[in-house]
Amino acid sequence: MIVDIDEALAKSLFGHDDNAVGIESRYFKGMKLVEFKTYMCLICGWMYDEAEGLPEDGIPKGTRWQDVPLNWTCPECGARKDDFDMVAI
Repeated sequence: MIVDIDEALAKSLFGHDDNAVGIESRYFKGMKLVEFKTYMCLICGWMYDEAEGLPEDGIPKGTRWQDVPLNWTCPECGARKDDFDMVAI
């Protein structure tokens, strides 16, 4: 799903920090917002939301699952990326 949005809404979604500029240039092409997905750890149920990222682990808001490093592990149980599945919310 692709939705037309204006610049004010784009900035409200991602804030005004330095990471937002990179996110906007990656995901706001022609002011179109690309839908983010959520992935769940099959071991403990912890959820990774692409829109939220995981800034405390160095993964900025808007980071796509495929762009999360391969050596990243679940912050709750230590499971690998292979132990996550996309979920519809």
